[in-house]
Amino acid sequence: RHVRSLLRHQQALLMAEDEIAAPASSVGEGSESGTEQEEESSGGKLVLDPCLGRWELIRAKSSLGCVLLSGVVMAAVAAYCGHSWIRIHIDTGAIPPLEASLIMGVILPAVGIAFLCALEHSEWVFLQRVAPQSQLRYIPAVHKLARLWQGRRGR
Repeated sequence: RHVRSLLRHQQALLMAEDEIAAPASSVGEGSESGTEQEEESSGGKLVLDPCLGRWELIRAKSSLGCVLLSGVVMAAVAAYCGHSWIRIHIDTGAIPPLEASLIMGVILPAVGIAFLCALEHSEWVFLQRVAPQSQLRYIPAVHKLARLWQGRRGR
């Protein structure tokens, strides 16, 4: 932990030196956010944590891969369930409109949104493990919902 804090301090000093050395004309623009400026200074590449071990990196990559694989499995299961559901209703000759609207308008989008939230969170966790000094350009939806939930519980 001490090495990581020293690394963060050194990176903060380097960023401060970069800001001081920047020409005065770019100071007035202010159209770029801090994350975009950090990416420009590092060439847009992810700077890995130097204290990260081989197994920690493999673990971080495998957890992100497992989420992606679970998404593929989830899509296959949804396709199978949808196929069997529609085959049953085609055999009977009628598809109930309420059932079809619930599946197409509520259940399928909810499953897709849940997967995307899990993917965003796993990307955030991966980034925190591999390059703790880096940040995403956005806040994952799960984190926004958690803040909203905590704010309402606190009232």
